[in-house]
Amino acid sequence: MISIAGGSLPTTYRLCRAVFEEVSQPPEEIPENDPEYREIKDHLEFRSITASHEVICKSYRETLQHAQTAKYLLKKIVLDGEAFSEATFTEAHGILTYKIDINQQARWELYSGKYRTWSAPYNSRFLEAVHIPTAMLSMIDNLAMEMASRDVPYDEVIIHRLSDEEVWERICYATKFCQHLINIHPFSDGNGRMHRMLLTILLLRAGVCPAVYGLYIKDRLKYSQAETRCYMHVNDMQGLGGVIKANEGLASFVRTHTRGGWDSTDVQMGAFLVATRPDGARLPQQR
Repeated sequence: MISIAGGSLPTTYRLCRAVFEEVSQPPEEIPENDPEYREIKDHLEFRSITASHEVICKSYRETLQHAQTAKYLLKKIVLDGEAFSEATFTEAHGILTYKIDINQQARWELYSGKYRTWSAPYNSRFLEAVHIPTAMLSMIDNLAMEMASRDVPYDEVIIHRLSDEEVWERICYATKFCQHLINIHPFSDGNGRMHRMLLTILLLRAGVCPAVYGLYIKDRLKYSQAETRCYMHVNDMQGLGGVIKANEGLASFVRTHTRGGWDSTDVQMGAFLVATRPDGARLPQQR
């Protein structure tokens, strides 16, 4: 709900649950007689978005493939404990943008799972395309070294031992790499969704409960402001070797949303891990 991508909360919940439980996989295409087709249509109209058949199908695919991408990254990076690689980023982007055209000229085959090849001459926020491969490799190397020092086994006792200072430090670490990806802007589309998934994965890998935000307009506005402050002038990115510090505004936003409405991060982390188990285990009953 941060951008115009995706669909309503009920649609998102049902598709995510189906993807993670693996009991029955949702169809790749949504037929017009599917009840969710009408639900997506109503949602788009509520948000004043043209609800044509093509847009409805795109919204459905965006939601479904976002869940599939999140599952891919969760299994590979969090559950299997693998390190990020260039192939991980491009594969994740390929899942996210499969069969989703940017427009009639930019078909999905031209950009899905591939680094951006165009530069925006009048937009200094974006790194020039020629520097993207080098910047991504540098970021991935730094990420691998920092991840190794923050790995937390998924044992509730260990998670519970994280102090507030440790949680803050790990949030700063995660948001620092999100900021780096924001500034590289490696793909032609889907960069926002990619860096938000990176944030969730890094927090989980470091033993911190993921931040939950985007449902309310006020939250979306605050997040957009924090994200905007992450942009650096392109000249600051050309060296690519300098140390990028965490943006305190983004880190503070994330911190306030890792505990929103929850009793504690360790309790919610346990619930999250149960909910995302591949065997489809249900959340524990509330007491």
